[in-house]
Amino acid sequence: MTAEPPSAFAYLGPAGTYHDEAARAFAKRLGIDDPQLIECPSLSEVFDCVDRGKCEYGVVATENALEGPVTATLDNFAFRSSATILGEHVLDIHHCLIMHPEATLNDVKTVASHPQGLAQCRRYLNDNLHGIPTVTVASTADSARRAASDKSIAGIGNAFAAQLYGARVAETGIEDHFGNQTSFALIGRQGHVPVLTGSKFKTSLALFLQADRPGALLMILSEFAYA
Repeated sequence: MTAEPPSAFAYLGPAGTYHDEAARAFAKRLGIDDPQLIECPSLSEVFDCVDRGKCEYGVVATENALEGPVTATLDNFAFRSSATILGEHVLDIHHCLIMHPEATLNDVKTVASHPQGLAQCRRYLNDNLHGIPTVTVASTADSARRAASDKSIAGIGNAFAAQLYGARVAETGIEDHFGNQTSFALIGRQGHVPVLTGSKFKTSLALFLQADRPGALLMILSEFAYA
């Protein structure tokens, strides 16, 4: 197997996801105009690509303003990977109603999206597509791909995915809660030279409880009161 270029970015695919958008944003900040992007089927695979040296960088979501911490990312940091965080990018999450270029709302028989996309747009769906059944798919990008090829399907995703797959953005900003954001981390192998030196430094801390008993976490956190 041919080795990937060292400046490649691994991200949670498919193309058109918010991870993809974040990877391109990191590449732009690093001055890389035409980044090599590696689609991965899971966040664990992103970490593996970095740890094994298949690519120089990985992009993983760490926290969403509505859903909270991304446990798959935290588990990899804590138990599986030695990767280090090289930078952070906060992406505004704006959901769009995505349709076939020639479709109208009357053509829509199904709304497809990732479960979070559907959950975060309940009010819009109830007000504008009431009674239309919804189906869950693997990603918001996949919903854009399906909508681009089928007039009867409307997707929920970002404008980037709609453009990538040749679909039409029928309406923007359909999310129920404005101000939704997701934080993404740029990761590299342990010992990687610093990048994005203009970024503010942050510390990530993983705590492990040796004994599961009442007050154990309080005992650990109380140590910081005397630091």
